[in-house]
Amino acid sequence: MMGGQFAVRDRRLAWIAFCLVSAWFLSFSQPAADVLDAEVAHQSARSMCREGTLAMGDSPQALALVAHAEHAAPGASPLSRGRDGRWRSWYAPGQVLLLAPLHLVGDALARIDPEPEEIASTRMLDGVVRAEWWPHAATAWANPLCAGALAALTYLVARRLGASRRSSAWAVLGLSLGSFLAPLSRGQLSDVPAALCLLLGFERWLAARATVAHALGWCGLALGGACAVRVQLAPAAACLALGAIWSAPLRGAAAARLAPGLAAGALLVVLANLARSGSPFDFGYAPVFAGGFFARNPLEGAWLLVSSPGRGLWWSAPVLLPALLGWWCWRRRDATVATTLFVAALLVVAPVCVMVAWHGAHAHGPRYALAAVVLLAPCAALHFDQASARAARAWRVALAAAACLQLSFLATDAASWHAAAVEAQRRLRPELVREGVDPVVRDEDLFQAALVDWRTAAPLSVPRYALAQLASGPDGALDAERVFPLAGRASFLPPERARHGRFLAMVDAGEVGASRWPLACLVALLLGVGAWLVGRELKARGAPGR
Repeated sequence: MMGGQFAVRDRRLAWIAFCLVSAWFLSFSQPAADVLDAEVAHQSARSMCREGTLAMGDSPQALALVAHAEHAAPGASPLSRGRDGRWRSWYAPGQVLLLAPLHLVGDALARIDPEPEEIASTRMLDGVVRAEWWPHAATAWANPLCAGALAALTYLVARRLGASRRSSAWAVLGLSLGSFLAPLSRGQLSDVPAALCLLLGFERWLAARATVAHALGWCGLALGGACAVRVQLAPAAACLALGAIWSAPLRGAAAARLAPGLAAGALLVVLANLARSGSPFDFGYAPVFAGGFFARNPLEGAWLLVSSPGRGLWWSAPVLLPALLGWWCWRRRDATVATTLFVAALLVVAPVCVMVAWHGAHAHGPRYALAAVVLLAPCAALHFDQASARAARAWRVALAAAACLQLSFLATDAASWHAAAVEAQRRLRPELVREGVDPVVRDEDLFQAALVDWRTAAPLSVPRYALAQLASGPDGALDAERVFPLAGRASFLPPERARHGRFLAMVDAGEVGASRWPLACLVALLLGVGAWLVGRELKARGAPGR
């Protein structure tokens, strides 16, 4: 479909989307892992760079993670001991390959500007030295850059589906600024790069249908990468691969082009499994599954995923509704691709509906469903093209309101807010605070209650929480009445000051007095390139014959 000047202009617009969205999200990045899982990924990348292995190394944080795993209950730590006695992450190794180059950048920055490292090394939190300030700061750039790439791919996919440039741009804004992709980009969990790989695979399939034959090779590599980053996306990746083969004129040749990339992703996961446990199909989650990880009623899980006050897709990803409307119209024009895409999205969401942890733990939005939202989001552009002028204005207002809400999420640490919501539930529902119950089980009950109670629902409490934090100051107590409808005056210390022992990862730039000049330079570079490309676009648009 794309060719000549059309291809040049749309590639330029996609680069503009990448530069501006990446710069925006990088402005909110934090120089430390936000949760335990992210610290595990960072330490795996450190070991890969320095030792060529995924096993935990000898940094203070890595040793603390191992000490935690040795005494944790089954399923409470994302580490497992390998046959060689070393501890490795449960997670697929694909994200480590993404973080490793950034970790090397952080090492280089530490040699250029060692002061933040020296200051951080004098701080101890829960008995753990805050080591490697610059590598942590550099690996924190991964998700913002991936989110920018997702914005560019969303635009390109919408254009390949036949949408106009204006509507494609609105689809980009709806996904990147008006959905829970925005706060997820602030963290370092693997959902964003995994969704990027899946959407890249779909975009390359569409390119191959436009006679770009070599694109199928990249499609297979991207789908294999999605499996290597998050094994849970393997069914959706397989569905897209089968659809690409089925729709190809020469199915055997298409399969031959797709196979190497898919095999590379599978081989990477198998080798990691062998190193960890000696079994190619042991993905490390056995302790969690043994506890009934997939034990939720699917109808209940679907309702929670779509409609819950704390994590519902209806408000955390409003771009889904126009996307489904656009898909419904598009399915008549290209039934094979449309059906494959919808089934792939279902294969992402269906397992989430039966997960006990459907909410994705400490993150804003149901992060396990992100890949499904990303796959369907470009279809919203097709609906915007067909909507009436009044409906189009209504959608723009709705997406702008969603972007304002997500801005407050970007400014709020998810785990801190969850800790505050749990503390509020402890006071709002004292019947849940039962004597003689395991504190971990009790806090999980309070956490689940916070997700379905409108009094602690994220759309209402997170903006107030962000404002209350600003009013309380860096060391003041949080006025809980500003956030939750508690009876009487109630206040408590900001939860992030008491949760480090669980996450083993937090250090703030202000706490070590460190400059973030590399981040400022990167943001300035992206904004400069984006501005130059915007100038090129305006000049091209004003040229005769355009």
